[in-house]
Amino acid sequence: MLPYSTLQEAEASVGRELTFTEKLWFHYSAKRPDFIINLHGSMFLFLIYPLIPLPYVLAELILLRAKKFRNRDNSGLFYSGDSVTTLELLAQSGQSRETS
Repeated sequence: MLPYSTLQEAEASVGRELTFTEKLWFHYSAKRPDFIINLHGSMFLFLIYPLIPLPYVLAELILLRAKKFRNRDNSGLFYSGDSVTTLELLAQSGQSRETS
């Protein structure tokens, strides 16, 4: 939860008028507990993060089919290690919950 109950208090503490995105964030997170905001952030990461490399995975699968027709086999696949990165992201999010 934010330490400010009104938009005017937040603007006074910053010393300027809040931008449009800051106002949106204030209205979104002013009354919500930190746990809910953290949960929404985690859901965003775990839903969006696997979807972003999806075009690369599809391109790689198409390249695997075309690879058998190549004369030289010296080119590697450009998509690798995303599952390891996802597991590291899971481990780091677990550590941040333990420390807070």
